[in-house]
Amino acid sequence: MYIPAYYRQENQEELAEFIRSYPFGMIISACDNVPVVTHIPFELMMEEGIPVLLGHISAANPQKSQLSEGAVLAVFTGPHTYISAALYDHPNVSTWNYTAVHVQGTVAEQQPDELRCHLLRMMQQYDHNKPTADLQHLPQGMFEKMQSGVYGFRIRIDKMEGAWKLSQNRNDADFLTITQSLLNSKAHEEVQVGNLMKKQRPHLFNPEK
Repeated sequence: MYIPAYYRQENQEELAEFIRSYPFGMIISACDNVPVVTHIPFELMMEEGIPVLLGHISAANPQKSQLSEGAVLAVFTGPHTYISAALYDHPNVSTWNYTAVHVQGTVAEQQPDELRCHLLRMMQQYDHNKPTADLQHLPQGMFEKMQSGVYGFRIRIDKMEGAWKLSQNRNDADFLTITQSLLNSKAHEEVQVGNLMKKQRPHLFNPEK
């Protein structure tokens, strides 16, 4: 991923937290030099202090044959929004602010017991303790049938990098104008980007009295 120095996010803990906050990503592999992608939710686990990504796709998905081994890329995106040049104090062009994390690693198949635990954790996390997250409320054999229809994989992470493009290259006056415009917006995602920008230069919003 091309990341200018002022947009680069290298704090591994923040990158991991980003994935936990925005777990729906893309698993990308290549077959005969043709990229293949599937959109799925991921689970980030720590194993002996090392981050590992777990995921699963349909067993009927042709990408399954590419995920048995080899290198893959997982992509996660967070809040993003258009930034109008009208907000600058000088002639310029409009742009787009965004946050994203790319994970490169080596993929391998999950073992059946590992896949079962992964699926149960996902159900419990996103169902928020509703009855559907409890196997006792499922017809006998339904979970096992569901598990047989998916292919679970794990990614041993080799590299994790992030881009926080949040107008860091703008002067304080423009940065403040852009951020306040986003924070005053009625669009949820614009407010999210505004809050992320506010964290970049908190002194502009809490000046010493």
